[in-house]
Amino acid sequence: MKKIFLFLVLSFTFLFAQLQQSPVYFENFISEEGGEYFITIFYRVNYSALIFEKENNIQTSTFSISFKIQNTDNNKIINKYVSHTVKDSSKSFSEKNFSSQIKFKLTKANYRIIPRFEVKNTSIISNLPKLVLTKNDFDHFSILYFDENYNLLISNKNIPFTHKKINLILLSDYKTDFEINIIQSGKVVFKKELKRLKLKNSIFNKLRLKNKSLNIYIVNNINLKLLEGEYKLIILQKGLIIKRIEGKVFWENKPLTLFDDKFRIKALRIIGEYDNYKDFDSDYPDYKKLFYFWKKYDPTPETEFNELMNEFYVRVDEAIIRFATIDQKNGALTDMGKVFIKYGEPDNVSRTYSKRNETVEIWEYANNKKFVFEDLSGSGKFELLK
Repeated sequence: MKKIFLFLVLSFTFLFAQLQQSPVYFENFISEEGGEYFITIFYRVNYSALIFEKENNIQTSTFSISFKIQNTDNNKIINKYVSHTVKDSSKSFSEKNFSSQIKFKLTKANYRIIPRFEVKNTSIISNLPKLVLTKNDFDHFSILYFDENYNLLISNKNIPFTHKKINLILLSDYKTDFEINIIQSGKVVFKKELKRLKLKNSIFNKLRLKNKSLNIYIVNNINLKLLEGEYKLIILQKGLIIKRIEGKVFWENKPLTLFDDKFRIKALRIIGEYDNYKDFDSDYPDYKKLFYFWKKYDPTPETEFNELMNEFYVRVDEAIIRFATIDQKNGALTDMGKVFIKYGEPDNVSRTYSKRNETVEIWEYANNKKFVFEDLSGSGKFELLK
């Protein structure tokens, strides 16, 4: 097998705002405390959805989220409102987010909850997808996703497409075992029996639950064999379906080049893999074919997320903008862009001048590789000399 010509530095740094499906993500949990029902709505706001004002090196933004809660049994409406001011002193925070929660009492009924997001002093107002609750949701049967450190993931029941491990937590009044099935493209891709575990106080504390009589079930590493796309999760008890959840396996920081049907393939020429891709025998559609092509170079084949493929396209994204010139708008096709994509960030960069007084830039790497570029035209178009 040909060794791929890409030297991987797993920095996982994303240098510009990515496509976002929603400015705000939600999760909810219903609990019973002293005979009364409470709903906790967790929310996460991406910094990229906010408008910041700078004063004394502090970036500030204020936003609000309102909740219109309609009891569809009697049409009664109650309203809840939260407002937050976010402050940040860092120079770059496009990948950051703000998380919090609101908790309020409900009677057991059917509800439609309509959230609305607004950024202060701007025209940014978003009516967000509604949340529907049925009486069955009050029966203490909740499914939540946590990261490997058991921090709650607030993602509208979407599962991140990532190399990091995601855990499913099921909380229930039932003192019985369950079976969980996950279906993608009509096939069961994950199946496991759930056994009741001892109480994990850390999880209850993070959810701020007073009722610790609930039974807890944990499925570790639930995401590792899931592909990007839609999924259905089914919970069975003694062979009967008692809970269904539909969501997406979502690549939240997906490199933008992967949205470009043509250039995501043409970019393979930079690492000498274009012809190999064309010769790759596959009946899959173009996008899936690309995934399976990269699979042979996957450093962690036990998972579906391919770190090497991700790093390649992250570098392509950066090179397109960072090394663009007047003559070549796509910086990934410049000499500097190609070297950057193959080898990553140089360990040392220096500049000097040639005998013709033209700018020379030298890139040096720890593995003793060295590249010399010269701006022959004076327009910022550096060409590789050696």
